[in-house]
Amino acid sequence: MRRPLAVGLSVTLASRLAAAALVRLAPAWDGYFYARHAEQLAAGLGYVSADGAGALRPTAFYPVGYPAAMAALLPLTHSTRVAAVGVNLVASLVAVAAVVRVAERAAGPRVAFVAGLVYALYPGLLLWSAAAMTETLTGALLVVAMAAAGSSRRGTSALAGLALGAAALVRPQSLVALPLVALGARSRRGRVGAVALAALVALAVVAPWTARNCVRLDACALVSTNGGSNLLIGTFADARGGYRRPRGADGCATAHGEVARDRCMSRVAVARIVEHPLRWASLVPMKLALTFGIEHDPASYVFGDGVGYALPWGTSLVAMLTAAWWALAAFAWRARALDAARDAGRFCAGACGLSAMTHAVFLGTDRYHLTLVPVLAPVAAMGLVAWHDARGGRVV
Repeated sequence: MRRPLAVGLSVTLASRLAAAALVRLAPAWDGYFYARHAEQLAAGLGYVSADGAGALRPTAFYPVGYPAAMAALLPLTHSTRVAAVGVNLVASLVAVAAVVRVAERAAGPRVAFVAGLVYALYPGLLLWSAAAMTETLTGALLVVAMAAAGSSRRGTSALAGLALGAAALVRPQSLVALPLVALGARSRRGRVGAVALAALVALAVVAPWTARNCVRLDACALVSTNGGSNLLIGTFADARGGYRRPRGADGCATAHGEVARDRCMSRVAVARIVEHPLRWASLVPMKLALTFGIEHDPASYVFGDGVGYALPWGTSLVAMLTAAWWALAAFAWRARALDAARDAGRFCAGACGLSAMTHAVFLGTDRYHLTLVPVLAPVAAMGLVAWHDARGGRVV
């Protein structure tokens, strides 16, 4: 495994440093808020946001994980942009090591070599490594859980739980992946035990933050308080399955307290779904198409929101990113019949299915599928090598 791992780490490091040198953008989109929270954490102010009067109040609207990771690097970088690049770089190196490990264990060093390059050179994730956004870190933690779940060594279920607990602090929906830990066990009792242990460890990771929320907010919140708003956004016909900021007319304008507002939005969303179930169901294909059908966000973040439409080369760039995504998915699908891809393929399929169900209920956008790139990479590498060998050649 030494050569595939060394090559994967080297190419990932070089490609991410090159992206950081070429893309010098201040944090934008949700990253703007992550950066502000990171600065406040680093300054000792806690996890706070300004209310209408400008006073700082405790918050949990955005998950704490990514801002906390940025805050840990701010004393060294003195720049939120560089801190985000640093977090993404470390996450990418961890991810490629896990990708190589999964592929080598399943199919040997040749496929591991290809898997490392697939992850390191995947263009959308390469561009995204310069963004102050959560997907790179979440994907890294997810593939670490994948590597741990497929191992027969003792303690790996706890490692998977640790990774998923940390991922939940970055993106709370990561907890739905806990059942996938069972895929590495060979008996029913082993599967139940693996999931139970992973769940206990994951909840232990999340528990201190939950306790903080119970004390500092108007009521308890597991990780964040934006689930209700995302559920409500997913019911807006004019959002067409994507994002549209909730307005006062949508309800809950008079709710006091962050948790109270979150719960109010959840109730309003459920009421809207119950009242017009077919209208809500009609949005599901659009949510899934936005999440899995195209890859626009990496180009849009780096080059501006109009990159796919206004710039003469923008459409070509988006087409290239989308083609890379579909190629990754196609080769992973091709590997489904391979014996070597059994465990990794089941984890990969489970992660993709859970992601699809999550975004079918809430809302969709194409950056969400970037968390799946690391778990797809080793399986896609198996499919790519098998396809090449079927044509009478060798990849490596």
